[in-house]
Amino acid sequence: MNYEEAVEYILDIPKFTKKNPMENIRALMVELGNPQNNMKVIHVAGTNGKGSVCAYISSILECAGKANAMFTSPHLVDINERFMINGIKIDNEIFIDTFNQVKKAIDLIIEKGFTHPTFFETLFAMAMVVFDHAKVEYTILETGIGGRLDATNMIDKPILTVITTIGLDHTEILGDTIADIAYEKAGIIKEDVPLVFDGTNPLSCKVIEEIANNYNINYYKLINKNEVINLSENEFYYENQEVSDKNIDFLLKNGYYGCIRVSLGGIGDYQIKNSSLAIWAIKVLNIGVDDSTILRGIKLAKWPGRMELVMPGVYVDGAHNADGINEFVKTLKHFTNNKKILLFAAVIEKDYKQMIEYIGRNLQFDSIVVTSLNNKRAIPYETLQLEFEKYANCKV
Repeated sequence: MNYEEAVEYILDIPKFTKKNPMENIRALMVELGNPQNNMKVIHVAGTNGKGSVCAYISSILECAGKANAMFTSPHLVDINERFMINGIKIDNEIFIDTFNQVKKAIDLIIEKGFTHPTFFETLFAMAMVVFDHAKVEYTILETGIGGRLDATNMIDKPILTVITTIGLDHTEILGDTIADIAYEKAGIIKEDVPLVFDGTNPLSCKVIEEIANNYNINYYKLINKNEVINLSENEFYYENQEVSDKNIDFLLKNGYYGCIRVSLGGIGDYQIKNSSLAIWAIKVLNIGVDDSTILRGIKLAKWPGRMELVMPGVYVDGAHNADGINEFVKTLKHFTNNKKILLFAAVIEKDYKQMIEYIGRNLQFDSIVVTSLNNKRAIPYETLQLEFEKYANCKV
């Protein structure tokens, strides 16, 4: 197969199908020589912020001169974006060579009675092969959906696990409560592997702490400022954030390291939380990265589609669930003197009605433009227009 045929083959695999038993992906990795065993893995799960945390960690490692790779999803423009090595996506030649290798292994396990890997499992297997060939020292893995049953969870011994913000998303798969979803995300926790997590939501924090305590592991949690009593070395929080239309500054505090002044090279209130988790992940790893390098990595990190400035005054944000939209609204409220025009689209499996209602009740736009994505899962723009007209105080 050539590159275009390989991409078409992968995209034809159902994306949201039932997960295969873990034995399936293990069998595939055996055929590939278990490349995942040759790297130090940082495993990241959560509802919102996974990709951003991965990008911050990768940027810090790159600034520290440590070869690293990052496997994330979804991609924005082309599928190669899912495989990043030292901040650069792989080229088409590497992609097709890797796909052909994985496809041969897939054919072999099917002959042995296993099921064809899912869309995500296929890409995960490719990532492990690509990163092994690149001889990276660190691999940052973002889970797909969930964690406990996710293909990436076949990594038996990561060096660190990170759990970001937990919210209601993919409820048809993961459960319809924060506790249920937290349980699935916390499935990446492993014995003797330290954990860094967002403990600011008491419902998810309780579940994650219970599981971490059952494993008797060291864990480090981000807490709310108002919860600070006697700050321990296993707790950290942020305060005094200053937000402009170009950057965010804040203080990150811990009972052992003291105070760090952080500056983000972009906007989006939620990135304070994500960057804090990434900073503490590096601290916990204790791999000789000093604060100045950490702060440079945070400042230089880029993660497209998250309040991304694409041209003067124009931002793109991929918020796609209730928590994401809430953070999007919080960020836009900083822009009090700017003309605001919203361009909005959504896919059918997301709760677009709830998102539109929240936007309409909490933000004032000069005009709203709705459109449909070039995707079979896209919601027709006429449907979106009708929803916005219920709440918007402007032309739609």
